[in-house]
Amino acid sequence: MPRALPQDTQDSIKSALMSNRSPKDIAGEFGIYPKTVRRYRNKPFGPMLPATRDRHVLVSSATKEYIKVLQIKGALKTAKDVQ
Repeated sequence: MPRALPQDTQDSIKSALMSNRSPKDIAGEFGIYPKTVRRYRNKPFGPMLPATRDRHVLVSSATKEYIKVLQIKGALKTAKDVQ
């Protein structure tokens, strides 16, 4: 079984991942494989949110119809209510 990385290295990888650096860049800095960095990225570090890389959130057609019905009924008065 492979040895785990030292805790300080794991913490450094975590902070680098939170700053949206690429696994290849991080791996080059620490002298490890990019696959190892990706494995630590997928490992739960607590309340860390995954980087979205500017992907748009898609709203399903059913949700769009539901929002439209609520707007027609007058339940949603402001843009904040719609979100």
